[in-house]
Amino acid sequence: MERRGPAWDVVYDDRGHLSEPHTEEVIGLGGLAVRRYIADFGDGTFDTTPAQLPKMMVPTSGPALRYGAVLFLEKEGFNPLLEEAHIAERYDIAIASTKGMPVSAMCDLLHELCPRQIKAYVVHDFDKSGFSIVSSLRHGTRGSRGG
Repeated sequence: MERRGPAWDVVYDDRGHLSEPHTEEVIGLGGLAVRRYIADFGDGTFDTTPAQLPKMMVPTSGPALRYGAVLFLEKEGFNPLLEEAHIAERYDIAIASTKGMPVSAMCDLLHELCPRQIKAYVVHDFDKSGFSIVSSLRHGTRGSRGG
């Protein structure tokens, strides 16, 4: 692909997921799913004042008014533990994971979140692969749009 530069849009399937706090919304970390998620981002403003009903969710889209950080886990399988401790809700943090190395879609998502002042925290092994994961998240992958 790098040599030929195909004229068509190449997208990858979901290779992980991101869970938003409070909404129970899960976004697949694949090219099309992340593009749709980013396209629906709101800016946290409203045309009218939302009604103050008990347990009513304020209609927002994306990170605005929902979360201030993303916790990226190198490995999948920790969600039951994090859910039991209510980490996402307690700290207003989205939780993302892939199977090993970050995928282009995750890098694209972080590329959109960082200018919005959304912090990214990474939990990884203290080995060469773990540091490669951090580097990929910082600088992007070959297939990502940025870093």
